[in-house]
Amino acid sequence: MNASTDKDGDTAVGGTKRGSGASTLEDADQRLKDWVDALLPGMAVSLSAPADQGAAPLVGLYLLDLHASSPAKGPRRSPQQIELGYLVTAWAPSPEMSHSMLWALAFGAMEMAEFEVDLTPISSLLWQAFGVVPRPAFMLRLSLRRERSEEPVRLIKSAIELNAYPMESMTGLLLGPHDIPIANARVSLPGLRLRAHTDARGCFRFAAIPSTTAVQRFHIQARGREFMIEAHYRAGDLEPLIIHIDPEDV
Repeated sequence: MNASTDKDGDTAVGGTKRGSGASTLEDADQRLKDWVDALLPGMAVSLSAPADQGAAPLVGLYLLDLHASSPAKGPRRSPQQIELGYLVTAWAPSPEMSHSMLWALAFGAMEMAEFEVDLTPISSLLWQAFGVVPRPAFMLRLSLRRERSEEPVRLIKSAIELNAYPMESMTGLLLGPHDIPIANARVSLPGLRLRAHTDARGCFRFAAIPSTTAVQRFHIQARGREFMIEAHYRAGDLEPLIIHIDPEDV
């Protein structure tokens, strides 16, 4: 997630300055409502789950998931930070109008430094859970941050022992049913707070992890589903790590 910088040099995440912070979920909700109003003035916005709508045009911003997000590094105590995932939909009396609204939202979100647009197809199971006909949609992600008070500085009275570990890269391949590569999936290493995305060939890469690491737990988000996979792999191996997702789970 990128951070934008205001004219005074304060870093902002989710449209708020570091000095104030986005301390409540309402801050993120209102940020998105204001953004929609700037793109589509006067458009009605719903935070509820997608449903069959009436005649009036409507933009849906449904908070679908929350994930841990690595806080920004700095001299101060790191704020608590989570990543919010909103399901963005558009409804209008005609398909042409709803499509036009959705295109405006998708391209508009791509212009915002604090937003991340995820165009991974939404699972049909999710639409079944909502009880509605599948419709065009995308995921919009942004960070929510809460500042924390500074802890008192403690003096160190003994020598510091540093353990340095060499760093190596890690490459991998994500495969689905019939060994078909899965593109545009997010692969995370929660223990190391690292994240990567697969390319069109299903390949992903982490630039640097401790070379002593042999077993990793991978958090994978693909095709609207989430998986926790444990794999044995040592950083620096010449052959890429191949991760298969059970066909019954995709």
